[in-house]
Amino acid sequence: MKKNYKFCTHFLTIAVAVSLLAIALVPCAHAEQKTQAVARINVSLGNQSSPLPSGVTFEALCQYDFGESRKVLSTIEENIRTASPEQLAAIEGLLLDVLKTDSATYAGKLFACRMLRRMGTERCVPILAGFLADEKLSDPARFALQGLPCPEVDQVLREALNNLTGNLRLGVISSIAARKDRDAVDQLSKWIQSDDTELARASIHALGRIGGMEAAEILWRADTADELDALRFDAILLCADTITAEENTTATKKIYQEMASAEKPIMIRAAAYGALIKLEKDNAVSTIIALLQDKNPELQRAASGPFINEISNRAIAEAFMKEFLTASPGAQVSMLGILASRGIRSAMPTAVYAAKRENEAVRLAGVQALGALGDSTTVELLLNTAIAGGPLGEAAAQSLIQLQGIYVEAAMLDGLRTGSEQARAALIRCLTARRGEGAASVLLEYMEDTAPMVREECLKGLSVLAEVNEIPELLRLLAKAPDEQTRKPIQDVVHEAAIRARDPQRRTQVFLTAFHGAPVHLRVALIQLLGEFGGREALDKVGYIVLDPNEQIRDAALYALAAWPDAMPLRKLLTLVQSTADPEKRMVALRGCLRMIKMDQDRPIENILKDYNAALQAASLKKEKALIIDEVSKQVNFAALDFLEAYLTDPVLGAEAREAYRSIINKLQASTADRSQWKVEASVNPQAAGNAIDGRRRTRWDTGQVQTPGLWYLVDLGMEQQIEKITLDSTHSSGDYPRGYEVYIANDKESMNDPVVKGNGEKPVTEIDIPSKNGRFIKIVLTESIDESLYWSIHELNVSVSSDTEKFKSALEKLERASQ
Repeated sequence: MKKNYKFCTHFLTIAVAVSLLAIALVPCAHAEQKTQAVARINVSLGNQSSPLPSGVTFEALCQYDFGESRKVLSTIEENIRTASPEQLAAIEGLLLDVLKTDSATYAGKLFACRMLRRMGTERCVPILAGFLADEKLSDPARFALQGLPCPEVDQVLREALNNLTGNLRLGVISSIAARKDRDAVDQLSKWIQSDDTELARASIHALGRIGGMEAAEILWRADTADELDALRFDAILLCADTITAEENTTATKKIYQEMASAEKPIMIRAAAYGALIKLEKDNAVSTIIALLQDKNPELQRAASGPFINEISNRAIAEAFMKEFLTASPGAQVSMLGILASRGIRSAMPTAVYAAKRENEAVRLAGVQALGALGDSTTVELLLNTAIAGGPLGEAAAQSLIQLQGIYVEAAMLDGLRTGSEQARAALIRCLTARRGEGAASVLLEYMEDTAPMVREECLKGLSVLAEVNEIPELLRLLAKAPDEQTRKPIQDVVHEAAIRARDPQRRTQVFLTAFHGAPVHLRVALIQLLGEFGGREALDKVGYIVLDPNEQIRDAALYALAAWPDAMPLRKLLTLVQSTADPEKRMVALRGCLRMIKMDQDRPIENILKDYNAALQAASLKKEKALIIDEVSKQVNFAALDFLEAYLTDPVLGAEAREAYRSIINKLQASTADRSQWKVEASVNPQAAGNAIDGRRRTRWDTGQVQTPGLWYLVDLGMEQQIEKITLDSTHSSGDYPRGYEVYIANDKESMNDPVVKGNGEKPVTEIDIPSKNGRFIKIVLTESIDESLYWSIHELNVSVSSDTEKFKSALEKLERASQ
């Protein structure tokens, strides 16, 4: 929508609208009231006149009700955002007159209160105050008053306290609290011990929000009901926070200490301790240490969490290391956790000391802390602990992984050279997890370690870390491997490294280079790898060695070609189907051909059938040809029927061809425009394209922009069908129908040359009759733009198809004749 109007015309013409319309439509009993309202507006506007934006009148605002058009309200809201002070004064006068007009609707008055809350002045106070006792408008009027920055509001609210009861009084109390009116403290204090629990609760809460010493002392002395004690204590703490801001720290400290005493609720105690720590930072660390040893877990957690954030690292380190030896085990655990989380490296000796203690919890905390605080000198301690296993060993291994420092990995390499088999295996695991630069090279070096456990960990690590650069060395190891049991894990690692290759061409070159002079088992492995990742260079190599003198290599090449990731080897496999003497291997080649023909079903059906025909010409045995005929039967269209017609009376394949022919007819007769099989695309907003075929009228696909020639929506029906009608339903976005369109239909979405129909939408449901056209893909393209700000939307798209009775009749007759 365009933002059409500026307030420069709006505020000048309210007087004219009011003077002409208010007299006519407001009951005669209020004539004087209307005349006065009009006069006030005229004065505020200087008796000027100008055309008002449509519908923005005093009368329209007075008569507005819920569910009606909000145009008048939206225009006023927009003008408030851009109005000058003089214009705002005029609007304020209009809104106040609506409030004073008895005949104005509740909705209109509610809107007036909401706007005055945003832009009202002291002029509003007496009028809004008059609604504080109104059951319906009390809250809106009070919220409008609550935000006004003028002292008259406080006086009005305090007076209302004595005149109102029940929820109306509670509302006023909350507004006084929000305004922090300290002159209301005395009045509120009368009710904090009231038998009316809600009134007492509201008053206590309000005193806490108002704050200050007077409120704190009143709350301190109060004898409230037990169920209100926690609220009162919390309010006292809120008061203390404001006293702190006023720098009366002696009184504040006294309040916090009292609130932290043992008989208070735990959450109050925690809050009070937190405030004390902020107030007395010199004594904060000792307070925290005491809390860390407290029996209450809530206080322990608070001390090691939010409280400690107030203290500097230096202060923490000095105090903790001084008190650590005499602290309880629980406090020691907490201290170590804090030191580690803050990264206070000077505390490393404390963590080392703890990691050697007998107390299991302290020792575990020490080991864990070393992950953040340790360096190369702690590698041996952590390694020996890791070898022991169990939870402590796992924690040590994790700390080894986390250790930082330029000499850490050097210390680990020293351990690899001198440590036990278990130690070397543990270090290999850590190096793998650390993923440091050069880790893969280290693992390759230790792949020839004499210890089986170390070699196994190296293989595991290399399966994660190795990349193309490590493949040549891995292939060297694979070439040396004596048996299949040893080769298999190495080949798996090569495979993982190849998957991670960022440069496919480099990967292929590494494999091809390793081919020269390689033993047979390595060449077989390389053929398998080349076949898995594919590519033209790989195909040239594998296609050539399929004629290798070595049968094992020939077989590997054949299986690699048959399993190739794309259809590039199709012609080569067809040649092998013709030339291979072994029936089993010929079948492998044929199945590879059929798999590749099926890879791209979006091709024109003529091209697919041409490949099936080439396979039939290459095949020699009946079972091979029958397999091809069975694959053709999965092409559900009339072109496949035409293809099979030539084989219906074939002496060898007749029975199979007739069965396939009948299967296609049955599928075609049963097929309808089943949307669950469709795929859809769109030129814009493609992620929402499916909304047009989800069966729900409330969802939609839309262009997200004004209708423009060239925008399109495409449907893939999944199979060729005879299309009779297309329906585009935009009912729930009634203006978003296509103003002009063309429809294209084809079996290949890349070959949509000429439209089958052109037209213009005229209503929310656009029905497009199709002049008998077969196809799989439907593309609807916009051909006209539109001046209005309207999208093109499709809430539901439906396609009506025909079973083409004549074609079915002809096909059935051919089948019947061939079966005789």
